[in-house]
Amino acid sequence: LSLRRGDISCDAPMVLTNKSTVSEDPAFTKEEMAMGCDRSDPKVFVKENVKKPGYNRVQAFIRVCFRRWAEFVFERRIHVLLDCLLLVALCSVGLSFFRITYDPVELWTTPTSQSRINKNYVEAKFGTPFRAAQVIFSEKQPGEAFPVKFTSKTQTFSSMFREENIREIYEIERQLMKLNATMPDK
Repeated sequence: LSLRRGDISCDAPMVLTNKSTVSEDPAFTKEEMAMGCDRSDPKVFVKENVKKPGYNRVQAFIRVCFRRWAEFVFERRIHVLLDCLLLVALCSVGLSFFRITYDPVELWTTPTSQSRINKNYVEAKFGTPFRAAQVIFSEKQPGEAFPVKFTSKTQTFSSMFREENIREIYEIERQLMKLNATMPDK
């Protein structure tokens, strides 16, 4: 049995016996059996099936387009692979210009904005300002939450907001306020 391109293009499965003949398959119509299931020409196949009920022209068009695309890729597979690699390389060229910025001033303001100009002026005249730091408090062993009743609604608070914890936070804040730092002169 010699097979040519287009002989295996049937949508229905072809069952071959040892005698290399097409067996009767209910998926084939009588006309297809008489034609030898030659669906290799998509235009002929589409025209034949337009008469069948429930036939979708869009689906047939997409099938024909993908079949032609598959044949094109199969016949020129080396060129297609090289073209794809070239396309990926060209799209990746932009990565050489990629720069990551961590400075929030650079991220959120343009160099020509009024706020950036004012900031640069103040830093040039007076030096860089102090940076605010955050202190985060948490309990080593959290206790149970406690309810507090407001006018008509009861609100539940974490055990972090108990009176003894608030007093301790206040003492730590007072100690932090007493801290002094000296900056070297320019």
